[in-house]
Amino acid sequence: MQEISRIITPAGDFSLISQYYARMALNLQNSSDPNLDEQIEMFVRWASGDIAALCNRVFAKETVEDTYLGVSSTGRIYLSHYPIASISSVTEAGSNLVQGTDYIAEMATGLLRRQPTGILFAEPVVVTYTGGYVLPYEAPESLQQASVLLIREAYYASLRGDATIRMVSHKESRVIYFDPAQQARALMGTAGGAGAGGGTAAMRSVDALLKKFTRFWV
Repeated sequence: MQEISRIITPAGDFSLISQYYARMALNLQNSSDPNLDEQIEMFVRWASGDIAALCNRVFAKETVEDTYLGVSSTGRIYLSHYPIASISSVTEAGSNLVQGTDYIAEMATGLLRRQPTGILFAEPVVVTYTGGYVLPYEAPESLQQASVLLIREAYYASLRGDATIRMVSHKESRVIYFDPAQQARALMGTAGGAGAGGGTAAMRSVDALLKKFTRFWV
């Protein structure tokens, strides 16, 4: 199956968490650092982009036209943006399909099923609809939590400064930093990534939080 998406009305914001909540998560809500706003905005943008890439989907609410080819052997298709807010039209080989009669839509998952049972789609199938979350405020809490974990790692990595310094000691006190190469290997995991049990504790938590939001079908 081939999916071609055309954005009709793009989202205004793709951030999965607001700067205010990011500040709170880092306990920086009272900071007066003039450069902090830009830094947190950058971290929010990075984390949101990484999560969207890991989940293979766009979370922001947009109006989209999805075209599907190679669907003649299936009775169901998954839309690229979900949850579905509204469907404007569904056409099959140029003919309009009626919701409830010719297909049913699972709004939460973005799944369209051809009706009656056993009927297959005829290509091309073109769906015009609006789907996704109004970000950042409609983002599910699990996505916000995953964002915080990534933002927190990026923020504290920036505080460590020179990445070549591994340990600072004074008398009997020691502060040990991550070896960046070792941390990179940990992020990737030694047995196939975080999903295979490798990675840092934070990345394993991110992986667990994102499982239910990942779009496995393409």
